[in-house]
Amino acid sequence: TGYEEAAAQGLMAGINAAQAARDKPPLILGRGEAYIGVLVDDLLKGVTEPYRMFTSRAEYRLLLRSDNADLRLTRRAHKVGCVEAERMAALEEREANLKLGESL
Repeated sequence: TGYEEAAAQGLMAGINAAQAARDKPPLILGRGEAYIGVLVDDLLKGVTEPYRMFTSRAEYRLLLRSDNADLRLTRRAHKVGCVEAERMAALEEREANLKLGESL
């Protein structure tokens, strides 16, 4: 319906407005980091039709999975003030558990 795309643009606009107000650099997500990065990149390149975000637009879609979104994005979100210390602690615990599992 386009609501999700509009919400993604609003989220990025809000984060970057807050960053600008604090004289900090903008949050820019790349095509290999998040579907929002694909969306923004596509829109900046220009589109000729009403834009819809399809996973097929993302060349890194095998990496952009929901099961690893926290590993890819939580630290970036924490840096811009969208994630609190408790969530960071949970991420660090998950990372430690994954590392332990890999060593077995």
